[in-house]
Amino acid sequence: MYVVNFTVFILNYSFCLNLFHPFTWFAKPLGLSPLHCAQYGWENSEVDILQCVSCKACLDATISTTWDSEICELRMILLMNL
Repeated sequence: MYVVNFTVFILNYSFCLNLFHPFTWFAKPLGLSPLHCAQYGWENSEVDILQCVSCKACLDATISTTWDSEICELRMILLMNL
């Protein structure tokens, strides 16, 4: 049972990870790296847009240059808790 669940996780993770491209996902903080987002089931569907692979909810992940580090941290926490 555990091996099957782990295999499904790896396949889903790989699928999500392959959907991140440098032209649509760039200049993001470490907490929004493709590896990190894919771990939580997010795929990169458009420029700066994340989409949940299970419920298809979309999230605008645009990072404004006027944001301070506190706002960026709050947005990353939001991504992890959705």
